[in-house]
Amino acid sequence: MGQIEHPSDEAVFLQADGVVFHDLEPGAGGVLLVLETGAYHGVNDVGARIWRLLDGRRTVADLARALQDELPDAPPQVGDDVRAFLTDLEARSLVRQS
Repeated sequence: MGQIEHPSDEAVFLQADGVVFHDLEPGAGGVLLVLETGAYHGVNDVGARIWRLLDGRRTVADLARALQDELPDAPPQVGDDVRAFLTDLEARSLVRQS
């Protein structure tokens, strides 16, 4: 198996059409629903925050910086985590690069 290629820091993502988000109770993250298929995808609080930041203008680096600024305990590899998360969402057709 080949290595998964993650997006660059300059890549820009936006939410895919036909995907809606619903917050769960505080601390529980949220759920992404693909309207066409009815498939649900759960995300934790950080994933929910990334989802809310996806506006088609922010780069991956911008998203990582926003998380570092907002989360007092953001890990040093937050940029790698954001890239991996977006790669996973893209593989599930929940986001697309703009």
